[in-house]
Amino acid sequence: MENTHSAAVDKAMTALLLTGCTIDIGIPVWGIAEMLGRAHNPLTSDDVLGQSFDFKEKSILSDYRDMQGYQFSWGTLSEESSLDEEKMTAICRFEFCLRNVMLAFPQPAMVEDLITWMYSNHPLYDEKFSSNESYGDWFVLSFEARDAKKITRLRRWLAKIFIPKILPDLIRECMSIIESAKEIEFKRTGSLSFEDLLIEKTRYQLCGDPLALSFTNVK
Repeated sequence: MENTHSAAVDKAMTALLLTGCTIDIGIPVWGIAEMLGRAHNPLTSDDVLGQSFDFKEKSILSDYRDMQGYQFSWGTLSEESSLDEEKMTAICRFEFCLRNVMLAFPQPAMVEDLITWMYSNHPLYDEKFSSNESYGDWFVLSFEARDAKKITRLRRWLAKIFIPKILPDLIRECMSIIESAKEIEFKRTGSLSFEDLLIEKTRYQLCGDPLALSFTNVK
């Protein structure tokens, strides 16, 4: 029943994505819980609300309160439109938040490196749709296009190719790599805590041999 429900939700969200009809996605409750409860650099409720000195200029609440996008079974896809006033060109940015991945490994910078690396090694990688650095606290992959035609082309590619054929591979492999890293850490320390894994020592430290990646959606 859950798989059927998830499939129906994803189908509905994909239809909305194709037409550019966004919904409110706001701040994920699990994201707030993670930020307040994490062992490394936890935030306070005042930080989230923008009432502390460090977050006075740009609070997380203001960043996410009015966010628009699409709520899929695997997480959220945000959509933000803007205008390059100098060139009078429309800009549209899409950012992916992968819920289960972030719950399993709440270090977005390292997950972003891993997801980007896997996408660049996927058989369906398309250089016309290269990924960009994500801005949001929980976003790990983003794409951007400028001018109406390119935005329409990107939107269609996300709905028809990336989300149904590439993203499932990336999520599955990402979770496999994370669980393997946790298992190695447990054997090394004997502890179920994996806080050391969340410390970024070098770029792409979760990435390994591209030949070890197993992708199934290659057509």
